[in-house]
Amino acid sequence: MSQPYHSITRYLNFPNLDQYQWWQQAGPTLSKLLSTANYPIDQQYQYLLLLGLHIIPMLGPYPSSQRPGLYKSPIGGIGTLEFSQNFTKDRNTVRMGFEPVHYTATTGQDECNQLIMNEALTTFKRVGATIDLSLYHSLVSALTLSDAELNILREKDELKKQPTKSQHVLGIDMKGGDVLVKVYIYPQLKAISRQVPVSETIFSALDKVDGGKLGESRCLSTLKEFIADKTVNPATTPVTFLACDLLEPSQARFKVYLAEFQFDFETLSRNWTLGGRLNDPETMRGLELLQELWTAFDLPQGLREPPKPGDSPARLPFLYNFELQSGRKSPKPKVYFPLADVNDRDIANVLAAFFERHECAELAKSYAENLVEYFPGVDLAESVTLHAWLSFSYSEKTGPYMTVYYQWPDSFNQSHLTAARL
Repeated sequence: MSQPYHSITRYLNFPNLDQYQWWQQAGPTLSKLLSTANYPIDQQYQYLLLLGLHIIPMLGPYPSSQRPGLYKSPIGGIGTLEFSQNFTKDRNTVRMGFEPVHYTATTGQDECNQLIMNEALTTFKRVGATIDLSLYHSLVSALTLSDAELNILREKDELKKQPTKSQHVLGIDMKGGDVLVKVYIYPQLKAISRQVPVSETIFSALDKVDGGKLGESRCLSTLKEFIADKTVNPATTPVTFLACDLLEPSQARFKVYLAEFQFDFETLSRNWTLGGRLNDPETMRGLELLQELWTAFDLPQGLREPPKPGDSPARLPFLYNFELQSGRKSPKPKVYFPLADVNDRDIANVLAAFFERHECAELAKSYAENLVEYFPGVDLAESVTLHAWLSFSYSEKTGPYMTVYYQWPDSFNQSHLTAARL
């Protein structure tokens, strides 16, 4: 047990058993992540207190197999919380993804869990996070359900067909003592109520961002051209959700997410380059490194059917996001490998070998050892639960940029892993 976690635990009192269980599960893991990432000791205490005092009270009931009727979140760690790490050749940083949840999301009074988000964002404003809410207020009305649209879905009995009903979740980057907040918005239910494609719903909202500057940019039009290309089948390469920094609109990055159910390198290459529309040296160098990971993981190839509730996480698709920003000429690609149901030692070996080849020798030596510290008692040779996803992007400035998304080994909700990668 790390010293910051131990010290804080002595003086934290929680108002109920749920919050105590969240702290006992998540606190030690976050503490070890911060420590192995060499965060200064004051920041370790700072971020642990952020978790214990401010985030845990918003996580809702603690998940367990004895409570199967709880609200289902698309977060992949456990219940409504997920930890991840960003890796570059220079440093690694720690992230949290979570969905603020109120108990009324389980009881049915707020079955799409919409009402607590304003309270959550106000909390971040109060603790001094770097956050601007103008984008949230404009996008939430464009991409999430209104009361009238919710009633339409209820009348048509559509909500019961949905494995998750989440409208939005949050991502927290912990850097330099600051807190940077992202929102991830899921417009599927909005699109169903309006009987329009998800892609149309997202692009219509983006057209209006930053006074229309994003919509006028070549960056957004290039992505639209690819999605409209006749070689891109919306059934196997659907647009799924949107994320953005909660910053002033001209500074914010917007990420449009696609799922891909066809597993082969030709399709991966097509998506990474947007069908050849991205062919600059940086993109092509990233593709070379991406092929290394594709070969090393050796995932089963072929077409996967979209997963249904209760399906194995082995059926999850690849994910891609394309980063857009006002004034930028072209989108920046990122790909997510679905690694649920892949042996954790094999994953650790692939990552260590990749880090060794690409100027991260120290990280290569310590990755597997650190993994056991995060999840003590787990036998990596037998485990297939710790790594949910691995994302990869590339820039000439930072080199390979990778994020590993973790789930706890006793996570009960593996079958609900969906497209919530932060």
